[in-house]
Amino acid sequence: MMKQLNTLHRYWVQRHWRAMHKEAGAQDRAIASAMDAVPQALRDYWEVHGPAEFPGMPTTAKAWAWSLRGLLTYFALAASTTQQTLLPSRAADSVWHAWLAWDPEHLRRFQLRHFNKELPHVAKDDMPSNTETETALPRTWGLASAADGLPVLSGKVPFLFAVDKVLGMPTGWAYIHNIRERTVEVADIQSDGVSSSYRPAVGLTAAAFLGLGMLSASEAQAWQQKNLDGGGSSGSSCGVGIYAYSCGSSSSGDGGGDGDGGGCGGGCG
Repeated sequence: MMKQLNTLHRYWVQRHWRAMHKEAGAQDRAIASAMDAVPQALRDYWEVHGPAEFPGMPTTAKAWAWSLRGLLTYFALAASTTQQTLLPSRAADSVWHAWLAWDPEHLRRFQLRHFNKELPHVAKDDMPSNTETETALPRTWGLASAADGLPVLSGKVPFLFAVDKVLGMPTGWAYIHNIRERTVEVADIQSDGVSSSYRPAVGLTAAAFLGLGMLSASEAQAWQQKNLDGGGSSGSSCGVGIYAYSCGSSSSGDGGGDGDGGGCGGGCG
């Protein structure tokens, strides 16, 4: 019976993963291998205990596949740098929390086996300084974009930053590219899974990416010039890797929230 459950678990994870990415690069294959190694018992624990900590969170097969892949994608990105990063997905964080509660030693061994690094779970408020957290989110965006084969400012949203919006994760963050304004914007996702009004995402700007060395001066100038020239299409765009989808028009505003779209962090060496 347990063998059948594990087989069914792998089938659903692989089905939804393949639907998201038809062509897997080296990192995608590594993450797919790691996903296959995640035990069914963790999913069972997440389904039962996750909603108590994250009320209203979806627990479908799709939600599990996207949330798990989001977390493993973050682990891969955080392991690739000695500098701080931030996890921009509440859905992925729900799996991290469940894993820590279910079996923290299993998680530690899993990280070392698949990512060659132990990645501690650090609450944003416990990270060293405001300066570091302000650079952690754009650093994560840059790493996530590179992992998806996207320029830092491509008009699309990298997969890791798209998870919460796709799933309608309550208390999560919905990111879009406002093509008209040439900005990355974020909105808080409400308890009903609907995004509030959008506001500029703190740190996800051409100037910030330029300062981190993820964008050249000419690229930053060209990005801003498109806005001045009225270039690009109107409205907004979301994206998962190379697959973009429409997400409606956006409007600026504080969204009724005080976050900047980043949650727990790790990968600080």
